[in-house]
Amino acid sequence: HLASTAAEGDYRCAVLWDGWFHVEPGNGIRMDMPKSAHENGIAIPTFFASSHSFTTYENLADATQRLRAKCATNSYRVAPATRHQNFTDLIWWCPEWLLKKTNSIGTADATSTYLDLLMWTRQFIHQHTQC
Repeated sequence: HLASTAAEGDYRCAVLWDGWFHVEPGNGIRMDMPKSAHENGIAIPTFFASSHSFTTYENLADATQRLRAKCATNSYRVAPATRHQNFTDLIWWCPEWLLKKTNSIGTADATSTYLDLLMWTRQFIHQHTQC
């Protein structure tokens, strides 16, 4: 459930980091998530930040683009050479060499990538809230 679709007026913008907007858990089950956002769109400015790896999953990438098309205003950035764990705090808890060796993160520098994500997010929030 995406809070910004349920509490209109309570939020000025939304930031979605590497979202799982489509899942296929098995047994032929395929679904877009969150359902309310895919059905109704998102009425507030929305920032989508995606890992490179998520752009390579055809159904997930398609669901992300369909959701973006239902947003009144949106911005979209892909962090090059990244995987989903680049968007989590795991990079602060485990050595980068280990995360790369286990293919948990992409080949991009983990710290500078995370700082880029924070900068993109800050710029988007500032642009849409004047905070």
